Amino acid sequence: MYVVAYLYNNNGMASWCWEAAHAIAEANLPVLLVCSPEVKLPGTPKVDILRFDLTVSKGHKKSFLKLIQNELGRLSNQSSGFVGSLHTYLQSQGITPTAYFLNQSNLQDPSVTIPQHVVAWAYPTSLFAYISKIGHLTGWKLSKNFVRTCLDSIGWWRKDWRAYRSATSVLAVSQQLNKELKSYGVRTRVVYPGTYVPETFSDRPFNCDHKPKLLIAAVGLEEPRKRIRWMLEALKANPLKQYSLTLVGSASDEFKQWVYSDGFPAIFTGFLSREQLEQMMMEHDVFLFGSSLDDWGYVLVEAMGQGLSIIAPNLNPFNEIVGDSGSLYSLKSQEEFCKSVNNLYSIDLSAKKIAAWKRAKILFSRQVFAKHLFSASEISE
Repeated sequence: MYVVAYLYNNNGMASWCWEAAHAIAEANLPVLLVCSPEVKLPGTPKVDILRFDLTVSKGHKKSFLKLIQNELGRLSNQSSGFVGSLHTYLQSQGITPTAYFLNQSNLQDPSVTIPQHVVAWAYPTSLFAYISKIGHLTGWKLSKNFVRTCLDSIGWWRKDWRAYRSATSVLAVSQQLNKELKSYGVRTRVVYPGTYVPETFSDRPFNCDHKPKLLIAAVGLEEPRKRIRWMLEALKANPLKQYSLTLVGSASDEFKQWVYSDGFPAIFTGFLSREQLEQMMMEHDVFLFGSSLDDWGYVLVEAMGQGLSIIAPNLNPFNEIVGDSGSLYSLKSQEEFCKSVNNLYSIDLSAKKIAAWKRAKILFSRQVFAKHLFSASEISE
């Protein structure tokens, strides 16, 4: 029995758990996906699910000194003890896992002798690189959140490196990250996070009389690091507007009013389930991505799998994901971003969409994901 943990939210790390478990199951191997008691799953599971959490004592109101100690505890590099508790519970149920696949470094527990394979997300791996991301998350505005983010950044750097040294193997999400970890002697291989990719691609012909259908999706459309406003500002100033644009995700009325001003061609759908988003992707041609800070781009992989060409910043790992199946632009250049959109009228977009699907099939399908999981962990299928 292979155990995948820990799915407790709705971000890319949760997607990793969901996809890893289903990839292993589709390889006809027993797998258990461990989730928090409260989390809403992204779909109907086709694997065994265990709802599990550490018992947390609520107790009485904590003293000021205790609160300070808890905050400083963010700097700790120690294991959360989660896998230790989970392993004890599984053994009490007569289950001895073959291996654990873990999506967070703090889950790895040196006291457990069963093989533990940990995902490495953050690149570059230096302390300076971790700290430099604080500005993207907080805007460098002094607040309680700023202080906590600073402590968390240092703490996660320490947790990551403890796990990299202690884990049975490390599953690096990009070539660049893998290369850097290897230079420090870490036991690591590249394992691109995968997803469901249809076996066949039904192409929808594109011609010059058809407006390209553009898509933007994020949980929160106003999250600063996603830079959706930046992309929209560029498109609003772009004289060529012969396209349709769909925006998926939550947004305030004020943001919507700003987008709609001057007759901008946009449609808001609000939040969509994963299945609904996949259907929406199939109905579009190009996915626009502006994020300045993501350790992986699950939404890019999902979009490519549904046959969307990608326009994204020329940053790692987005450049590794997109390759030559889409278009990359300099992070701060709205001119390059708009040029990529305008170029849609001078390229064979149908060919680009097929190329995106093929790349996803070759690199990011569940079949490939499972193969690389086992290869990296030196487990024979």
